[in-house]
Parts: sequence; structure tokens; C-alpha cells
Amino acid sequence: MQRYLFALFTFLAVACNSQTAETKKLEPSTKVEQQKPDDSHFVRYHDNGALYVDGQKENGKKVGYWSSWYKNGQLQSEVFFEKGERQGSYKAFFPNGQLRVEGVYASGKSVKVWNFYDSTGVLLKTVDFDKTPNAKIEE
Repeated sequence: MQRYLFALFTFLAVACNSQTAETKKLEPSTKVEQQKPDDSHFVRYHDNGALYVDGQKENGKKVGYWSSWYKNGQLQSEVFFEKGERQGSYKAFFPNGQLRVEGVYASGKSVKVWNFYDSTGVLLKTVDFDKTPNAKIEE
């Protein structure tokens, strides 16, 4: 009987330890990503726990307002999506919070005037994508 109880106790101790280790392995992945494959609120976090990406998906495509963030908590970019394509206003920022780029998308393509700034807020260049549709965005 003692051998049976000893074996049972040993089995339970090993099982509890392996469950604890398995739980520890799963905790970071649930913090890193919380999403469903098709329709859901899509959220990802940096390894330090700060928000990285936040947006919505419908039928597996990005929709609505999406934002991304630097590890320091500062907003990195914001853009709207319709049926998986960028649509409307786009802004990107430097880690110090200063505006880096501002422009407009239509059906996923850069349109109208885009402004590019340095990290102190000085305008570096302006590109009119309606006049030069093949221009490249160099951030």
C-alpha cells in the first residue's frame, strides 16, 4: 500500500510540475497575440507588454481604424482600411512623437499630396501622387 501511495504521490507531483511549466509556456503567447483567424479585434503586443498593433478584421481582411505603436508607447502609425485596402488619411510618427509622414490612400494607392518631415518637424519634401503616380514613398 505504501508503494502504491508513493507511486501515486510521485505521479501527481510530476504531473503538477509539468502542467505548471506548460502554463508558463502558454502565457507569453496569449499576451503577444489575441485574434481569431477571420473576424475579430486584432491585437498584438511588444515583448515588453506595450501595445504594438490594434485593428479590426472582417472576413479575414483589415477594416476600419488601425494603429501601430512603438515599444515606448508612442503612436507609430494610423490608417483606415476598407475591405483590406488602405483608404483615407495616413499618418506615421517618429518615436519622439513628431509627425514623420502624412498622406492619403484611395483603394490602397497613394494619392494627393504627401508630406515628409524630419524628427524635429521640419518639412523635408512634398510629393503630389496625382501628378507623379509612380513616385515611391521613402520614409
